[in-house]
Formats: sequence, C-alpha cells, structure tokens
Amino acid sequence: MLIAKAHKSGVGLYADMVINHNGGGDEEEVNPLDGEKRWTKFNPKSGIFPRDYNHFHPSRYERMIVEARTMRDTRISAIATLRFMRRLYRYARL
Repeated sequence: MLIAKAHKSGVGLYADMVINHNGGGDEEEVNPLDGEKRWTKFNPKSGIFPRDYNHFHPSRYERMIVEARTMRDTRISAIATLRFMRRLYRYARL
C-alpha cells in the first residue's frame, strides 16, 4: 500500500539489500589466524543455519596475511616476495 502511494505521488522506490548479510553475531570467537576476537558465532533461535568461524574464515585477505607473516618469519627471497605482491595485486582487483 505504501509503495502504491509513493508511485501515485511520482516517487520511485528501490530495494537495497545485502544477500547473505549477517547482523551482529551472538558470541565472539578467537580467530586462530591472528588471535583477535571476532563476532562470528551465530545461534539463531530457529536453530536454522547456525554459523561459526569456519563459515567466514579464512578469507582471501586473511590467507594473504598469513602468507606475508610466514614470508617475513622465514626471510625468504626477494623473488618470492615479488611473486606474493603480484598475487596480492591480482586478488585486490577481484
């Protein structure tokens, strides 16, 4: 009814939504990649589609961070670092 009234008044409407978006989590969990707490524990009252860390991580960004730390810690060659930077650039463009 509200949509019809808006259209009758010459006002256009559109839906703005995020598919698979999650509101705030129900509980914090420690991200094992960086040791930081994240709101990634979801326990819906319906019991349908509960989610935790494993549903969100590791993201491409986190994988790159882990690789960068590994490279820094092991002090691998400049060539490997260059390859890593190229991969990071490609992922950033996706």
